[in-house]
Amino acid sequence: MKFKAQLTSELSLWQLSPLEAREQIAALLFLADESWMMINRYLPTATIYALRQAGEFVGSIVVKAQDETTLEIMNIAVIPTHQRHGFGRQLINFVEHDACQQGYRRLLVGTGDGSVQNIAFYIRAGFRFAEIKTNFFEQYEQPIIENGIQLRDMIVLVKELFI
Repeated sequence: MKFKAQLTSELSLWQLSPLEAREQIAALLFLADESWMMINRYLPTATIYALRQAGEFVGSIVVKAQDETTLEIMNIAVIPTHQRHGFGRQLINFVEHDACQQGYRRLLVGTGDGSVQNIAFYIRAGFRFAEIKTNFFEQYEQPIIENGIQLRDMIVLVKELFI
């Protein structure tokens, strides 16, 4: 575990290795992606950050370079008791700042077509619709239901980053 930043007097950001992530924030990873098969595809080559408050990890974000100019958010989650308190936004703000420092120009994120709250969150954070990956969720072992909707397509959103 590598300390990255003290965000407030009570909140710190840490970078975890894939093994540390599996051991320490597995529940957070699974909140955002209900398939260990899929998580295991991106986790080994991703960068993993986690928010820690009062000795407990309360949020995480996993990012992966898609090319030299584009970084993709593969997984972002906040424990339910801490949602709607700005933790997700803090994670995105950190990643945006860090991405700009590394020369990235775009930030991508994908979410399910029934993930209404997620889509609204990303739009409020400045993302715009970019693409629909039809039948994306067919590769999952089990159907995923959100808001009474079986997820079928992935909605991809993009945010242009400016230095």
